[in-house]
Amino acid sequence: MIPPYDESLDEDSGEEFPKYQIDAQPIKKSFKSWHKLRKQYVREEQWCKSIDWLLQNNKLDGRPLRYLGLPGHELLDIRMFHDAICLPKKIKFRYMGFWKPDVDDASLRLELEISMEEVRRMPQTEATSKVVHDDFRALSSCDSVAWKDALEIGPFDIVNVDLCDGFYVDAPGEVADTYYSALANLLTLQAGVGGPWVLFLTTRIGVGHTHQSTLSRLKAMIEKNLRECPDFQKACLEKIGVKNSAAVADALNRDKSRRDLMAVGLGKWLIHLGLEASPRWKVTVQNILEYKVFKSSESNDLISIAFRFEPIVHAPNDKHRFAAPKDNKIPTECELAAASVEVAVKRFDVDKRMALALPARETLADRAADLMRQARYDPVAYKTWALNEC
Repeated sequence: MIPPYDESLDEDSGEEFPKYQIDAQPIKKSFKSWHKLRKQYVREEQWCKSIDWLLQNNKLDGRPLRYLGLPGHELLDIRMFHDAICLPKKIKFRYMGFWKPDVDDASLRLELEISMEEVRRMPQTEATSKVVHDDFRALSSCDSVAWKDALEIGPFDIVNVDLCDGFYVDAPGEVADTYYSALANLLTLQAGVGGPWVLFLTTRIGVGHTHQSTLSRLKAMIEKNLRECPDFQKACLEKIGVKNSAAVADALNRDKSRRDLMAVGLGKWLIHLGLEASPRWKVTVQNILEYKVFKSSESNDLISIAFRFEPIVHAPNDKHRFAAPKDNKIPTECELAAASVEVAVKRFDVDKRMALALPARETLADRAADLMRQARYDPVAYKTWALNEC
């Protein structure tokens, strides 16, 4: 049972939340596309496994696991990470979420506030955690309230840019507040992580979800790498069938190869950003999952990418030769980009996995139903719906 609303919980948020008095919440039986089992598969097989790798390679030494994401009004991802990662490992969990729905709906705001209170009561949740009513793009400006909140809660071990539309929808370089600028600016905050961190990026990659200027810049970036990086050219020729500008233009007009290049381009851009940041980061594309947003879609039009960011640390070279010379092996943009091509074209089709693995699907549905139950959904009705929607 959830207690009466306490106004003091949001004194510093600047937001007027709906007040509520609840003895028992109705059990919900209406489900949305983001409730499908494939999302649970992404959470478990990509996100949680990446976080396991992170915790093996970045000792927290008693501090909380810090998370930045776009959790939605039910906070399903936050609940998942708390229960699957933090609770069994006895790690405190500090999060910052962005929430800005397309329509200002009082019922959704109430749902968010109830979810926030439920998550606050979880044993590993840190009191400083919050969800801000703002767009992730607000991180583009160091003068924004969102940026100041991020400075207080971060830097972050996990950044999860889980978009309903597309990362590529913004016009590059023409306006200040874009996904590109927000992510680039975030790298300055991430300088304080002190070790590796992970980025999850979920985006639509259909033709209608890519700004034409973005596509042109991706094309130019890939062409430049083809000219200057023999290893990248070799990988693109072997895996995608492109080796020059004419081949890139042709590939962008074909569905499969266009999706290949969109995935390659995103990885290539982040590799570039990582090497230009201070400190520099070695960015690797760990894996890419994909599926159709709607069953009627001609091909998979959404990808979920897991990136690893590892700090590049090396001893200084003493030009005055007091110290012995060091053979510092620093990864280059060409090497990292070439390695990313094979991962980009080996995208894992989650819909096919859901269609083939019935026993595994049943088990996955059980775990997803338990997560949905926490958000006040009927677990039996959910499991029936989820298995029929595969």
